[in-house]
Amino acid sequence: NSGFRQGDLFDGDPTANRHGGNPESVAAHESIKDQKARILRQVIDYVTGCGPDGATCDEIEVASGLSHQTASARCTEAVARGVLVRTDVRRLTRSGRKAAVLVAPQVVR
Repeated sequence: NSGFRQGDLFDGDPTANRHGGNPESVAAHESIKDQKARILRQVIDYVTGCGPDGATCDEIEVASGLSHQTASARCTEAVARGVLVRTDVRRLTRSGRKAAVLVAPQVVR
């Protein structure tokens, strides 16, 4: 169990400090907020299922079919909430760039 409870995470927009209230970002948050718990659970379950190998955001996108924007936002939220951990390990994305590997907190070495 990741310690994640749906009610804990969705009181507001966890990325508001990044976008500073940008109207388009606020509208995007409003348009998806009813789906955020399900998508976050999907991301957490996938990464947890990868065990100590974890997953990059790009790998989550491929496995789930989520857009980069959606997967990245949920990864950022999961890390900010402490239900996933960003490691020092990097793997190449489909575009050949290095990306951080995320793992569940219980597998951090």
